[in-house]
Amino acid sequence: MKNFFLFAILSVLMWSCEDDIERNTPSIQGEVNKEFFRATDVKANLNQDGSVTITGVQDIREIVLAVEELKEGVYTLGNGDLNQAVFKYADTLVYGTGSTGFGSIEISRITGATLWGSFYFDAQLNEE
Repeated sequence: MKNFFLFAILSVLMWSCEDDIERNTPSIQGEVNKEFFRATDVKANLNQDGSVTITGVQDIREIVLAVEELKEGVYTLGNGDLNQAVFKYADTLVYGTGSTGFGSIEISRITGATLWGSFYFDAQLNEE
């Protein structure tokens, strides 16, 4: 089973401060297997059950983050949890935290329709 490591900084609509991360509004950006990733299209959905799904797409690569509720806090990934992270490459390779991966998603601030946070995860290749 192949391992996949992702470390990234998440900003769904806007960054409030400048760090070493480039300003890109809206954005999901960071490092995927030591290569820079910056989504060119970002969408966030508040689902009917109160969970939130955030998707960032860059050409043929896609990151999908899901947390059980729209609330500031740290959400643990893995162990079959409702909180999940997925990385897709060309829709043929799909890596997910599922039951064997790990990581976390932190929502550090919510202001209206804007949220800030960070995430990292180590995922396994989903083989069917």
